[in-house]
Formats: sequence, C-alpha cells, structure tokens
Amino acid sequence: MILELAPEESVSVLISRLNDPSAVVRETSRNQLIEAGDESVVRALIELLSHRESRCRWEAALALRKIASPIAAEALMNAMDDEDPNVRWVASLAISALGMVGIRTVLSGLTKRAQYVAFRDSAHHVLRDLRSCSLVVEKVLESLASPDPALTAPCAAYNAMLELDDAEKDNCL
Repeated sequence: MILELAPEESVSVLISRLNDPSAVVRETSRNQLIEAGDESVVRALIELLSHRESRCRWEAALALRKIASPIAAEALMNAMDDEDPNVRWVASLAISALGMVGIRTVLSGLTKRAQYVAFRDSAHHVLRDLRSCSLVVEKVLESLASPDPALTAPCAAYNAMLELDDAEKDNCL
C-alpha cells in the first residue's frame, strides 16, 4: 500500500519503488506515475531508462508508453538498442504510441544506427506498427528487409524524412 506523500517527494519515491521486488508494488507505483503523467514524471522516467537494473528500464519504458509524451522520444529511441530484449520491445511499443513523432524519431535514428541489428529490429517493429500513418514508411521497411540493411536503411530513412518534410510544407500529411 502506498502512503500519502508530500508533493515534492511523490515522484522520487514512486520512481524508487519501480525497482521493488514485488510486482504489485511496481505496478501500483507505475500506475500512479502514469496517472500524474506531468513533465516531472516524464523526466524522472527518462532518467530511469539508463538505470543499471533492466527491471527499472523496463518499468520506465512501460510507463512512458502509456504517457506517450513526445519529450521522451529521443530517450526511448536510445532504449531501442538496450542490452535487454524486453526493454527494447517495450521501448519500441512506447515509440509507436507517439505516432508521427515516433516515425520521425526512428527515421532519424536509422540514419545513424542502422549498423546495429538490435536497433534495426526495433525500428522495423515501430515502422510496421505505424505504417498506416505515412506511406514513406513502406520504402524504409523494404530497405530493412534488404540483403544489406545496414547500408540501405540510412539512405531510405533520410529520403523518407525529406518526403515527410516536403509533405508537411505542402500540408499533405
């Protein structure tokens, strides 16, 4: 059971409880953080994405998925190549929850990180989930399925970003 907390302590105490051995305590704390969902919560969860314990990183990504704040996009992209596949999976789901912000973030990431298999796999998952948001995603998905995606994906992602920018300028999105 969570006690009534002073406002300045609540976020830090709830964040610390995301490393509790009890799944019930973690879920309760996570739900309270999601309910609050303000910028201080998002910032604290972003910081937690770099915690040494994978359980904490997973909990942070799970909460950020529900909050779906664009502020977390870059940090979630970084978590897409986490050493723990469960963290990568939840970070990918969290990026997907951001819609077009998620697409732009992943495309940007592919221009720099396509050489990493874990990142490409996560990016593929996100873009597959968000393919209905934009047609430019299809070309990038094709590049990720090519025989050498480390070479083809950065160019495809860059071109997709240019197409998105042009469409935005023409109010075609």
